[in-house]
Amino acid sequence: MPEQKQPIDLGSLRIDSPASRPGLRRSLPLVELLILACLLLVAWLLLKDRLPALLPAPAVQGDAAAAEAAQTADTQLASLPPARPGEIVAGGYIEIIPPGATVVSSAVDARITAIHAVPGQLVNEGDLLATLDSTPLDLELASLRARREVASRELELARAGSRSEEIEVASAALHSAQAELTLAHEEAQRAIELFDKGVISQAEMRTFQTAEETARQRLNAAQSALSQLQAGTRSEEIRVTEAQLSQLDSQISELRWRVGQCGIHSPVAGVVLEQLAEIGDWAGIAKDDPSSAAILSIYDPTAVQAWADINQRDSGLLSVGQPVTLTTDARPDRPVHATLSAIMPLASIQKNTVQVKVLIDNVPADFRPGLGVRVAIDTSDERADGNDNNETGEMKQGETADVE
Repeated sequence: MPEQKQPIDLGSLRIDSPASRPGLRRSLPLVELLILACLLLVAWLLLKDRLPALLPAPAVQGDAAAAEAAQTADTQLASLPPARPGEIVAGGYIEIIPPGATVVSSAVDARITAIHAVPGQLVNEGDLLATLDSTPLDLELASLRARREVASRELELARAGSRSEEIEVASAALHSAQAELTLAHEEAQRAIELFDKGVISQAEMRTFQTAEETARQRLNAAQSALSQLQAGTRSEEIRVTEAQLSQLDSQISELRWRVGQCGIHSPVAGVVLEQLAEIGDWAGIAKDDPSSAAILSIYDPTAVQAWADINQRDSGLLSVGQPVTLTTDARPDRPVHATLSAIMPLASIQKNTVQVKVLIDNVPADFRPGLGVRVAIDTSDERADGNDNNETGEMKQGETADVE
C-alpha cells in the first residue's frame, strides 16, 4: 500500500511566524506599550498650553473670601427667623458706601512721634490726629532765614550805592599809589645808571624795576576801585541779588508748608476705622508703595449699606426699589427698614448667586462695617405682577382659541 503523504503546513514556513520566532509573542506587548507611551507624550506636548483653559478655573483669594463670607452668612441666617411668604431671605453684611473710608496720609517724609486717635474714636474735621518729627525741617528753615537776611542786607547796600566817605578813602588811596609809582620809577632809573657804571649787579637793577611794576599795578587797582565807587552798583548786580532773595523766599515758604504738615489734622468728621502705622514709623510716599504714607482711616458711620448674595433662581424676582428689612443676631426683634438700591450686573459662577446692594433709611448706631445681617427682600409685588401676567396670557390664549 503506498505511503500517504502528509500535508505541508505552509504557515510554518513564514519568517514572522510565532512558531519560528518564539520570542516574538513575548515582545509584542512591550512594543504596543511603547507606542502608546509615545502617543500620550505627543498628545501632552500638543495640549499642555491649552490644558489650563480646558480645566475649571481655580477660585482666587477674593472668591475664597467671598465664599467663606457667604458660608458664614448662611450659618447666621439659619439662626434667624424663617422667611415669610413673598420674601427672599439671605445673609449679608454691612459695608462702607464707595469710595469707602478716607485714608489720612502724610504729605511729607518724616518720622511719626505721636498718634492722637485710636480706632473707634469719633473725630471732628480739623482735629489733630498725628504728629511728625519736624526737627530737621526746623534746622533747615533757620539756615534759610539766615541766608535770606544776608542777601537782604547786600541788596540794600547795592541799591544805596557808595558813600562819600568810601569815595574819599579810595581817592586818597589813588594819590598814595601815584606817589609810590613816582618814587619807584626814579629809583629804577637810578639803578639803571648805576648798572651802566658797573656799581650794582643786574639782579639788583631787576629788583628796582620789579618794584616799579608793582607800584604801577597798585595804581591801576586804585583807579578801578575809585571808578567803581563813583559809578555805583550796576543794575545787573542788583537784579542778580534780587533773584537770589526771591529764590530764598520760595524755599522758605516751601519749608514752612512742610513744617505745618507735620501736624496731621482730620480732613473729615467720622469714626477712626483703622490705625495703619505705629509711633516711630517713617511716613513717606515710596515709589513702589503708595500706602507707605498712610496713618489712619476714617469713615462716616451714616454712609454704610448692606450687601447680600441672592441665589440666581430668585434673581428674576428682584428689582430696584423693593422694600428690604434688615435684622441682626443681637437685635432680632428690631427691624431696620431699607431699600434695594442696586443689582450687580456680574453674577458669581462659583456661588451661583447675584449680589445686591441695600440702602438703609436710618442707620442704627451699632451697624458697623463687617457686621452680619439678615436681609429679607419683599418681592410680593413682583410675584403678583407675574401672576397677573400669566393670567392675562392664559386669557389671551383662550380668546385666540375661541376665535379659531
